[in-house]
Amino acid sequence: MNAPEQTEAPGEPDVEERYLEAFSELERNRSAVSDYRLPAPNTAWRWPDFLVIGAQKAGTTWVHQMLLGHPYVWLPPIKEINYFNEVYYPSAVGYEASGRAEQIAEAEEYFASFNPSDVVSRSRREAIEALRSGPISDEWYGRIFAHAGVDMVCGEVCPDYGLLPRAAIAKIYHNNPALKVALVMRDPIERAWSHLKMASHPRFGGISITDLMESEWLSFQVRSNYPAIIARWRSALPERNVLLVDFEMIATEPQRVAQDICGWLGLTYDSRFFWRLDSMPFVGEPIAMDADVYEVLRERLAFVYQDMMAISPELAQRWSARHYGA
Repeated sequence: MNAPEQTEAPGEPDVEERYLEAFSELERNRSAVSDYRLPAPNTAWRWPDFLVIGAQKAGTTWVHQMLLGHPYVWLPPIKEINYFNEVYYPSAVGYEASGRAEQIAEAEEYFASFNPSDVVSRSRREAIEALRSGPISDEWYGRIFAHAGVDMVCGEVCPDYGLLPRAAIAKIYHNNPALKVALVMRDPIERAWSHLKMASHPRFGGISITDLMESEWLSFQVRSNYPAIIARWRSALPERNVLLVDFEMIATEPQRVAQDICGWLGLTYDSRFFWRLDSMPFVGEPIAMDADVYEVLRERLAFVYQDMMAISPELAQRWSARHYGA
């Protein structure tokens, strides 16, 4: 079979004034506006209300940017804290701490230009200090989210949380039995190919795709193995608390995806909050997949398509038809 081309839909942002208008309207309708965006009194520790756990190269940056648009969502000043995987599933090279330090430096520079009287910007600058404080622990992690407004939903977007073992998931659930988790899923072969292309880039060492598939294949496979990820998280969380998001819907119906996520989180949806929904982060040109690599991916990931049939038959059939026929 010929390898398929991958496309991701770019778009143009709408006018920011629509957001401000919608936010003002929501503010007028609030019964407790005085509490808006203020930390809860004497709160020193708070656990996130939700996590977006992946998958890598499947649209989590879009979800992060979308959630940042909602006036009643609080996200940390960096996208990926990588706390849980540093504790329970650490990398051999320690990228969790080094990546966090790099993001903190960028966030400090970014928020330095914001109005110091803006309470949300101030809360994120204070959260940067919490991130720096260390050493990492549950208490350290909880201090970061204590800077969220008392009436705000708070959470973290971190794709590698999808790899956490059951013991870690059970501990997370114990600390917040109401936790909600979202997993964005992309066609497994296309996700793996996009990941391989990124990993072979010179800034990551320039290792060839062929060598990566030989020496580091497990790292790519586990991130495409959605049935295993779903099974681990559903082993602790109620099924209704695990939201599965279709990557392709982000490209074709971004407003519907935003509406579904807001509803799932118990948030008011207003399209005027989200004036960049049609803009897919890090959009690249369509990538021609090497035919030999494609055949190997078809063989190695066939089990994922088969196992997904029991979880989401319609989605699995659509994916499978591209690579294995009807």
